[in-house]
Amino acid sequence: MCAVISNIAPDLCRTIFSQVRQGRLQSARYLHRRLIPLITCLSKDSPAALKSALSVLGLTSPATRLPIVPLDAAVQREVVRAFAAIADEELIDRVGA
Repeated sequence: MCAVISNIAPDLCRTIFSQVRQGRLQSARYLHRRLIPLITCLSKDSPAALKSALSVLGLTSPATRLPIVPLDAAVQREVVRAFAAIADEELIDRVGA
């Protein structure tokens, strides 16, 4: 799932990796825990959920084609909420990346 998340939040994934390499495990765990809701959303309805998250970034359309079915509106909102939770601009600054 790390590869999927890195498509959406590459800087955050890079920061987590850097924190681990520097022995800052508490910071790395904190950042990883912030990703868990998004990881959960993406793993339930992949790859449609990934397309939805990438569309929030303006990188692709959320449209799908068979055999991938589109997300229903409730799941789309869940993905957007989970993505918004990690989009906190100050998140990386607070852990001293």
